[in-house]
Amino acid sequence: RWFEQVPARAEPASGRAAAGAPLRVRLADPPAGAGRRAWPATSPSAREGGGRITGAELLAVAGGDARTRGLVFHDWFQRVGFVDEPGGVPPDEQLRTRARHRAPGLADRVLDDWLHRFREALAKPGLRSLLQRAGARDLWLERAFALREDGRLLQGRFDRVALWHDHALRVDFKTDTAGPSRGDHYLPQVDTYRRALCALLALPPAAIEARLVFVAMGEVLRL
Repeated sequence: RWFEQVPARAEPASGRAAAGAPLRVRLADPPAGAGRRAWPATSPSAREGGGRITGAELLAVAGGDARTRGLVFHDWFQRVGFVDEPGGVPPDEQLRTRARHRAPGLADRVLDDWLHRFREALAKPGLRSLLQRAGARDLWLERAFALREDGRLLQGRFDRVALWHDHALRVDFKTDTAGPSRGDHYLPQVDTYRRALCALLALPPAAIEARLVFVAMGEVLRL
């Protein structure tokens, strides 16, 4: 086989897995006469929206406060473990430090307001239940992966994956606004992440649940 599967079962985590520990897979040597460049690299994000970028999205990238707030919230959510366990949510001072790193000129009153909104979002029942342990044996935060798919090297990073013995829940944090069409927009990306988890965990597609969290308002979309 072209790679060594990451073990499907891991030791239970006490609360949250260390961020930055990548899922390593070893690729087989390419065919004789071919180099590693024969495997073009791609990522799940490249398949977002079916590979199309709208004019509105290009303008959003260059946006101001809303864009900055989305990036800060995204960073905060990526550091949340299991919210029903001690230490599952970082303290305000740690969140302030992260925000200052993302937006050095942020005014204190604005940061105070964002922290309040972030705590309000975490208190929403739908989002809070999504971030609880609920019997999960492990949690991946910001976990990188790489595998070969359809002649390409697929590389990406999972925002959050909660693991049980027979299924997994992947949560992806989004900085844009939720809406009726957003599910369709992200579906190609979600399907790519699902296939990656199926390969890495030796689970069927039906065992991989997916949720999108739109961080500005703490809204959850099931896919």
